[in-house]
Amino acid sequence: MRKNNFGLIILSLIFPQNGRFFCEKFLIVRAEEQKDKKEKPNKKLKRAIESIGMDYSRVKNIKNLSDWSSGKRYSFVYDGFRYIVYELGNGEIESVNTDVKRAKIYERGYKPLNYKDFEPDANVVEPLQTDAIERLSKYIKGETSIKSKIGSMMYSRIYDYYSISGDVKAKNAVNKKDFTFSVDYIVKDGGYECVYLAIDGAVAFGSDQTPELPKEELGQENSSKNAESIILSDGKEGKYGQYDSFDGEPYLRYHVPVGNYKVKCNIRGGFYIETIELHKEDGWDTATTIQQINMSEGEETEIVIEDGQCISLIINTEIELIKQ
Repeated sequence: MRKNNFGLIILSLIFPQNGRFFCEKFLIVRAEEQKDKKEKPNKKLKRAIESIGMDYSRVKNIKNLSDWSSGKRYSFVYDGFRYIVYELGNGEIESVNTDVKRAKIYERGYKPLNYKDFEPDANVVEPLQTDAIERLSKYIKGETSIKSKIGSMMYSRIYDYYSISGDVKAKNAVNKKDFTFSVDYIVKDGGYECVYLAIDGAVAFGSDQTPELPKEELGQENSSKNAESIILSDGKEGKYGQYDSFDGEPYLRYHVPVGNYKVKCNIRGGFYIETIELHKEDGWDTATTIQQINMSEGEETEIVIEDGQCISLIINTEIELIKQ
């Protein structure tokens, strides 16, 4: 047995066969080398996780999930709770989300939130679970308790808003044999109030009062080292973003200054150069498309923005405009 310069162990085995001796060699990767390779941190994920208050060393069970339209998707476990990560094709982290409600604790381009405001408190969940079971028992004929018929329960939290969801396997359920449920509560001042109960997606009581998350942009248009450049990122208003009304619905477009620009694509996708002024087409508000440009990450091109024109980004696209 000997070790070569690549951290491998070469193991030679000599054994007899039909009166002759044969030698077999096997390459064995050292266990510590494999361990280091597996545990090599994803620096961009580490930054995103630490920005929401988590300790990256306590992250467990990072697993790949099916890809989404713009890149990889994977999950991890922290303090016993599962989180979902959306990554872009260039390796940037688009968002870190809670598992059940998909609340974006981290979202690229926005001020990160603190995970502690989204992690359910076990002391709070216990009485809520008891209350939820009692409420669900009303939907089972002839039974005072359905605890034994409830499958796994999932818990989510957004600040003071808690949700319990799961499914019930009950042969004598009203209308259906089995059903899913979601029960929501507002928890305040040591007490709680049930505000919503849904059975198989249909409202049985109250209304969904899931709070909107605060979103504070990080000022991406100033993030480039080039003082003459503008960064436009889909969904981020920034300095030049403006919500124009299309048939009464707001639509984000970018009214950048007139001029010649060199365009670098940071995140794959594309964009339209179109008229700011709208017209009716088949009864709908429509802009006139001047040019459509599809780009891959790192690709560059040149454009001209004239008076009365703006830019509309394709979903998830990020581009950098450099004034010429």
